[in-house]
Amino acid sequence: MTPGDPPDDYLNFEISIWAEGPQYFAKVIDSPDGPSARVPLPPFFKDTEKAEMVMLRVENALLRRSAQVRGPVTAEERILQEFGQRVFDIVFRQTPDIAVQYANSRARVAENPERVKGLRLKLRIEAPELAQLPWEYLYNSNEKEWLALHHRSPIVRYLGTPHPEKALRVDGPLNILGMIANPGGEWASIDAERERDRIDRAIEPHQKEGRINFCWVPGETREHLLTMMGKASWHVFHFIGHGGLSEAEAGTGSTSAEPPEGFIVLSDGKGGASEVSAGDLKVLLDTDGALRVVVLNCCESARGTATDSFASPAAALVRMGIPAVVAMQFPISDEAAINLSGAFYDRLAANWPLERALTHARKMMQQRSRTEWGIPVLFTRSGTGRLFSSVHATTSPARTGPHRDPHSPTSGTDARRRLRDLFGA
Repeated sequence: MTPGDPPDDYLNFEISIWAEGPQYFAKVIDSPDGPSARVPLPPFFKDTEKAEMVMLRVENALLRRSAQVRGPVTAEERILQEFGQRVFDIVFRQTPDIAVQYANSRARVAENPERVKGLRLKLRIEAPELAQLPWEYLYNSNEKEWLALHHRSPIVRYLGTPHPEKALRVDGPLNILGMIANPGGEWASIDAERERDRIDRAIEPHQKEGRINFCWVPGETREHLLTMMGKASWHVFHFIGHGGLSEAEAGTGSTSAEPPEGFIVLSDGKGGASEVSAGDLKVLLDTDGALRVVVLNCCESARGTATDSFASPAAALVRMGIPAVVAMQFPISDEAAINLSGAFYDRLAANWPLERALTHARKMMQQRSRTEWGIPVLFTRSGTGRLFSSVHATTSPARTGPHRDPHSPTSGTDARRRLRDLFGA
């Protein structure tokens, strides 16, 4: 942290987990109780079980999405709870050295609740088959709590960097650029108009208060995105669409020297789809250096392969220099995505640390779904969740006259009409 940066609200419990042959090891890199030596971990999987089987059971539970949000634990929630308890116990309870350090670190945090919000769990999961697991569902059965649902124990996937990101000073609203791509063809159709309307309604109160300045890319191609990136200093990019890994890269038999790289899908402008690799997307988003956060609302944008932890679009973007990416490790429902966006940007605009804003959004998601709150994953290369400083809202309402700046707060149909008039989309 450099002079002038806002103070960090959390202490770190940074842990690295890797494999040497069939044996997994862990080491505490940083904690209030200090680092640790490397220690072997108990087996994550039973003799007849593989990571793919665990993932399939968890994913099936999420896809069933019980509508029950009150009352007894649902069957789907029980599956996630059993998974989360099992992984938590292996790392933080059955491994004595780490268990002691974790308990001591939590006690240190509790000593100063006014200054320290909690203990940030920074996961460096280097074994690809373990990185695929949904660690966001870690469950502490002793306290009967999901770690990621509490402000005092946020979970981030830390990819690390020798050059920590500095907080960006933002004097005014948080500028967010949204984009929806509906390329058709083999890709499932997206009701783009409905998606825009739902996001607009979630963001509108914050637009009117001048806390957020949200605009949509008036098109679906690379050129449309690049044009809009040059029209303002954007702090956040929010994408809704499809993503994945190319078949050649996803295959375990690939002999390519290049690591696999995820992609998102845009339109090619000719009625077809264009797969935009994470590297190409980074180029499109690289303008004035203001961009700090990318949100990828597309299926499996947070999922790597069993052989490469960095294969997902999210991890690849962070590795290439984007400070933080929020992405989805499983398909997410429209309603959950809207609750996520509204709550997350509300708190981000209020200058909350990134992981705390996401925790707040998880709680809002849980009010409508008992299971989907753990789908978002936060990848970061920053040592702190404080990516913005001096963010504050304007108090005067946005102007609605004909000379309104195209990047001032807008909402709904009026926003799209003005963008069509101004940018010819």
